[in-house]
Amino acid sequence: MQNTKQHLWIALIAILFIVFQVNAQSDYTLSEEHELTVAGTSTLHDWTMTSNQAKGTANMLIKNGQLEEISAMEVVMPVETLKSGKRQMDNNAYEALKSNQHANAVFQLENVEEITASTVKANGSLTVAGNKKEVQLTVEYTLNDDIIHFQGSTVTSFSAFQLSPPTAVFGTIKTGEELTLSFQMHFAPKR
Repeated sequence: MQNTKQHLWIALIAILFIVFQVNAQSDYTLSEEHELTVAGTSTLHDWTMTSNQAKGTANMLIKNGQLEEISAMEVVMPVETLKSGKRQMDNNAYEALKSNQHANAVFQLENVEEITASTVKANGSLTVAGNKKEVQLTVEYTLNDDIIHFQGSTVTSFSAFQLSPPTAVFGTIKTGEELTLSFQMHFAPKR
């Protein structure tokens, strides 16, 4: 009988601990102030396309002014919000990215390997043109009151997403294979 009571108490304490941990997490949303950039090269010049129109959600734990845990994060960017300032280049990029069939590029957090006082090392998936690629990121972050600022970049390629680099002027201008994806994102508590 005594053993059964001990097991019940241990089970109750474990359940309370799990409930407390789940409730300690907070939901965050991507703020209006963010920037996602794709940069590359071509036979004519280097180029950059930027979007400020993504949406995102995250579930994170801040404890004693430190980021302790990220249990979920998703960022969705409509492909046609990427702009270079040159309409023809934008149209070539949208065609290469198959935006008419796959309107969004999506980042989904898979797991966090390590959180330090200023960086997060994490694994996730990036889906572009319907093709998913696993990515590993080391991201810098800062806390400003209850807002979390993330900044980072990763290098990838068109072929990683089974895409052909765009061309222009009957193939005489060719885009380089390599892409640099950069981001500055600010997450605020969901209200």
